[in-house]
Amino acid sequence: MTKSKIVRVRWGLLRPGAIVVSENEANHEHKVVTVEHQGSTVSVLFWDGSREHHREDAYARVRLRDDATAGTRTT
Repeated sequence: MTKSKIVRVRWGLLRPGAIVVSENEANHEHKVVTVEHQGSTVSVLFWDGSREHHREDAYARVRLRDDATAGTRTT
């Protein structure tokens, strides 16, 4: 089994299924359910029902899975 890696991905590129690692909750992980684009911001709904708003060009910490492209757009 390979060790997963945490990378920085712009909030505007996240897709459902991505695993976002929180910086302020001792690396707590949140699974993305929906990403709604609203101008230059995004509204992200997580599996636990919480919602966050971020600038599209700000960075999130995302855990890569075995299929490294799941949950992010590469183009």
